[in-house]
Amino acid sequence: NWTKTGLCTQANNGVIVNDPDLGAHFIDEWNLLKAAGNAYPASLMQANSTSKSFNVDGSSITQWFAPTDKGEDLDYARKLINGAEQGILFLFFNPGAFEPDDKPEQWTLLQNILARHQQGTPNYDADLYIHGVVNQEIPGLTTEGPEKPSRGAAVDPANPSPVKLYDGGKTAPLPVPYESMVPKAIKDAFHNWASEVMNQGVHVHSKVIVIDPFGKKPVVITGSHNLGYKASTKNDDNMMIVEGNAPLAASYAANIIAIYDTYRWNTYVDAHAKDPQVWHGLVDNATWQDSYLKPGGADLTEIQFWLGEGASAPAAGAPAAAPASGGAEVRAATASGPPQHVKGPSRSGSSARRSPAKKAARGSAKPTASKRNARAAKRTPAKSTRAAAKKAPAKTSRAPAKSKRAAAKKAPGKQAPAKTKRAAAKTKRAPAKKAPPKARIARTKSTRAAAARRASRKIASRTPRRGR
Repeated sequence: NWTKTGLCTQANNGVIVNDPDLGAHFIDEWNLLKAAGNAYPASLMQANSTSKSFNVDGSSITQWFAPTDKGEDLDYARKLINGAEQGILFLFFNPGAFEPDDKPEQWTLLQNILARHQQGTPNYDADLYIHGVVNQEIPGLTTEGPEKPSRGAAVDPANPSPVKLYDGGKTAPLPVPYESMVPKAIKDAFHNWASEVMNQGVHVHSKVIVIDPFGKKPVVITGSHNLGYKASTKNDDNMMIVEGNAPLAASYAANIIAIYDTYRWNTYVDAHAKDPQVWHGLVDNATWQDSYLKPGGADLTEIQFWLGEGASAPAAGAPAAAPASGGAEVRAATASGPPQHVKGPSRSGSSARRSPAKKAARGSAKPTASKRNARAAKRTPAKSTRAAAKKAPAKTSRAPAKSKRAAAKKAPGKQAPAKTKRAAAKTKRAPAKKAPPKARIARTKSTRAAAARRASRKIASRTPRRGR
């Protein structure tokens, strides 16, 4: 309802679809209604008795308009309801009165949903998760009144079911344990809860059915359609069925369960406002967890439904694995090194790794033969020198450095070795010119630093030293 009351005091919903083809389909229907005026010609009903499907963002949207000829839109929705595997959530506003068993084609979709929990029906499934809210009492279908305790009620084990399902008056009322709630307010202030106002008329105006929101085939059914036979054959309505859009289904499911929990709690508080044993706060023991840990219990089944398809109860003595977010794969942590996109060790760590290479270079002040060997080692590829540097322990490299310095002091003057060093440097440059471009090694920080050290050693070798 596009009013302040509808937007601010009622549960409503809307869908924005950015698709030109679907928008054009709505314009076509608008033109048909305009041409029909106040009448309901057969041509309009025949046109609405066939749906059109659209592929939007990888999901399928089947669009129906009413009035139809024989409720073809409801037949399409019933097949989806009867095929539900995990659960169904819903919000209904005035879907219509209860229809007898011998007229299933005139059933409201609420009847089809609740029939999934009726023994003896073709699509009975006791494990199917069903929760929802109907805005008002429906003659012949729902009524309020005490009944036997709800199965597995965690908050109040003695709380009676407020809704009962009738089989056309032929049999005794069949209790529906919190499957379908009717909006209720807290009439009087109670403990920490304030009284609520519910004199604004409609409270739930959304018409939504969500099927298997966390399963392989999630479905959302919504629109202006009241999801009953009268709406399908007598009203100008629309019903959008979205299949395969998991994020949309999950969002609607969260909205529905929030509304459901609100009215369920209000019903509980109103029924037990004067009960001295009623809940007055958190308990100081873990007994409230029992129904959530019992295999096959209603509360554990509910948790498994909300965790998604394939969720199972934790094994005894072992913690349950957390479900993957959005279907993403969960990777186990290993003791391997950092991934490629992670930066390596800090500068201090990298310099410590290069320290053996530095000290080996300092020790080149040995006789000429050892210098030539050192130069030959420098010509080897960078990878092999780095590997050797990693394998050489830092502590053992210090001792040879001292002995090399001592040998340098005892060595004769530097004049002759300096000449041979310059000559060797010339021969070293010559092969570099002949080498193909691919053989050149790119100058990195480490190669530039090594070049600077070699230049400083050349200058030092040319400078005469005192006392020698």
